Amino acid sequence: MRDRRIEALELLRQVDRGEPLPRAQPLDVAFHETGHCLFQESFGIEVSSVSGVPSGDRPGSLGFVFSNMNRIALPVELHLIHFLAGGVASHRIVSADLFNPRAFYLPSGDAGVIQKIADAVCPTPKEAISLILRCAAHTYDLIQLPQTQRWLRALAIELYVKERISGDEVREVLRQNGFYEKNNPLIQFGLEMKDKTVGEIALGLLDLSALEQVSGEV
Repeated sequence: MRDRRIEALELLRQVDRGEPLPRAQPLDVAFHETGHCLFQESFGIEVSSVSGVPSGDRPGSLGFVFSNMNRIALPVELHLIHFLAGGVASHRIVSADLFNPRAFYLPSGDAGVIQKIADAVCPTPKEAISLILRCAAHTYDLIQLPQTQRWLRALAIELYVKERISGDEVREVLRQNGFYEKNNPLIQFGLEMKDKTVGEIALGLLDLSALEQVSGEV
């Protein structure tokens, strides 16, 4: 366990020097999945487990998050942001370039699901893309915050070391890193979005069969 933790820290130092990792490297996968996980927990979706390794019953997946996301009613923006958070969280791990929130580019299998959600709630394709880009910009801004980077790194290292972590382990890592203290910017953002948004939706009410390929539900 200790050797793998040291290995993760050495890889992060490499990234901090501007040397990106290969895509689908285990630490990249860990950042991607914990990006989803962190934002789901921030928006009131309870995560039950996170995996950074492929699952035999989920062909093509490199990792996944199990949560009750399909049953939680949220503003659609928050649903899009927690899906976007995976690709944005892992982006700087695998790219020397800064993520451009104005360009709809997602190096992950989440892109199809994000498009389906936006298409389901927007009357035109143009409005769907506009919604996605606004949410991508929010996601980028939130992930760049020092607190968010601290929580992402702590969770990603834990997942890299153990390969699978329970929801209780997720929340314990977050607790140890000050996630539940006052003025959490991610939780505050979610609350403010709920206050100013008219109407919420549960993803389980939409025809989104592709969700099963991205994030599990329990």
